[in-house]
Amino acid sequence: MEWQEFDVATLVTRIADLHRQIEKEKAGNARLAALDAQITNQQERYNAALVNATGPEASLTISGKRSTVSRMPLKSGVLNWPRSH
Repeated sequence: MEWQEFDVATLVTRIADLHRQIEKEKAGNARLAALDAQITNQQERYNAALVNATGPEASLTISGKRSTVSRMPLKSGVLNWPRSH
């Protein structure tokens, strides 16, 4: 499978549509909005603990070779895009 086989524009549009739908549901449901706030708070606590434990970068040793890798906060990545706050 290659990138040319994906209709990226359609996927990005669908992701944006889903994000708008989620935001609409949160706006109309106080319990869901409160749950979202709790999840966001927990993500922030996790990210802070991760930075405290590893610093902005963490060391990784694989097969005797040491390498420095960037940490991946819980909020980063496509799964949380686009995020409004």
